[in-house]
Amino acid sequence: VDYAPREVKRLLTGSGKASKEQVQYAIRNELGLDHVLEPNDVADAFAVALCHYHSCRVVNLAESKRTGG
Repeated sequence: VDYAPREVKRLLTGSGKASKEQVQYAIRNELGLDHVLEPNDVADAFAVALCHYHSCRVVNLAESKRTGG
């Protein structure tokens, strides 16, 4: 599954034009971290993973509602 950078930023921060710092803050906030993820590639990987996690939750919720379970 591919996620465009703007899609990842929008899902995590609410803005597709978010800065790296804003994305880092969103990751730290969601995961309860007290430090910045370094290097940037690590932060990017976590951002994509969180995006996928949230996307799967939405799909599963929609499927559950559709099937009544």
